[in-house]
Amino acid sequence: MFVTAYRNDEAEKVAQNLRRLHGASNGLHELAADPQSASIIMIGGIGNEMRQRDYLLQTLNNRLIDAFARKCFTFSYRDTPVVFNRGVYESATTSRWAPGRCSAGTYALSGHFNGKIGAMPVAGKYLLFSFIGRISHKCRAQILTQQYNRRDIVLEDTSQFHYWTAPDHVRDDRESHFASVLSRSKFCLCPRGVGTGSIRLFEAMRAGVAPVVIADRWVRPMGIAWDEFSIFVGENDLRSLERRIVERERDFAAMGNAARRAWDAHFSEPEHFNYLVDVCVTMMREQRIPESAYWASRHLIASTAVATNLGRRLRRA
Repeated sequence: MFVTAYRNDEAEKVAQNLRRLHGASNGLHELAADPQSASIIMIGGIGNEMRQRDYLLQTLNNRLIDAFARKCFTFSYRDTPVVFNRGVYESATTSRWAPGRCSAGTYALSGHFNGKIGAMPVAGKYLLFSFIGRISHKCRAQILTQQYNRRDIVLEDTSQFHYWTAPDHVRDDRESHFASVLSRSKFCLCPRGVGTGSIRLFEAMRAGVAPVVIADRWVRPMGIAWDEFSIFVGENDLRSLERRIVERERDFAAMGNAARRAWDAHFSEPEHFNYLVDVCVTMMREQRIPESAYWASRHLIASTAVATNLGRRLRRA
């Protein structure tokens, strides 16, 4: 495995986190000193700080992928990625270019996670479900404003809270509060935001809380039996949200335990790197159209992505 990054500070952080996860693994896979000798090239992807135009220009022009498209994989936590190169994208979204070429991830590669969250006991959970987050998508607005029959529900709009500019002690308090509410919840709502991915999904799994996924076009991480411990509710079917959860309430403990086992097996520090390699190997084995053909078509993919985004903006206007 050869680990590198796009020419960007945030992308280099992703590469550093890949190396950190490799260091925490059992050493099953060795890191190569050069791309030529590597069986897989893992490229740290660009995050959300770069404007779309600059992001497209940089990701369209990568000499390493030019030379080794068949063994290159991008790892990105960008909210609205364009899949020029296959890989693990935190907000992997279904599209004509995505089938078999991308899998969602866990946000661990961004380096941002709530350190207050760990395995939480099943006993003492008295909230049916909870959601704490910003209104960054219309489905979140509906979740926060519609009426519910049950009283054991916690919903908090944090749109006025800006995590990256808040003082450290304020962020610490917010993280503690989130962890506390999660520890008392039987289910955790994980609606999409700007991107289809949700960090809450993986926080819930880590805590042993059953997630409720609300993201129609999200590409599930490969190799995991999501239906065993998750509830999937359509973005346009939120009127049934409470009923769907109540129907599974008696299963919350078993689902939460299964979620934690899935976390331990795939996303915990000792297992995560090996899981990512397994995802890459699966893509290489099962992808029907060669990756080099997609890379040769990247300018067409870019123009399609730009046109689609423009169309969405015009429809909202």
